[in-house]
Amino acid sequence: MFSEPYPTRQGALAAARRAAVEQRTPGRTEVISYEDENGQWHEETAPGNDRPTTTIIDQS
Repeated sequence: MFSEPYPTRQGALAAARRAAVEQRTPGRTEVISYEDENGQWHEETAPGNDRPTTTIIDQS
């Protein structure tokens, strides 16, 4: 995750909305490999349609 300053609140809100849409966009189903804390390797299928629900809250 990263953050950057925006000159206006409107610009920051627009960027947050774009990022939220990108998070909801389906991708490709892919096989991923990872090593756990015990040194064991695992393989899982990450479905491309398993996307998070995102919400923008403007507290202005």
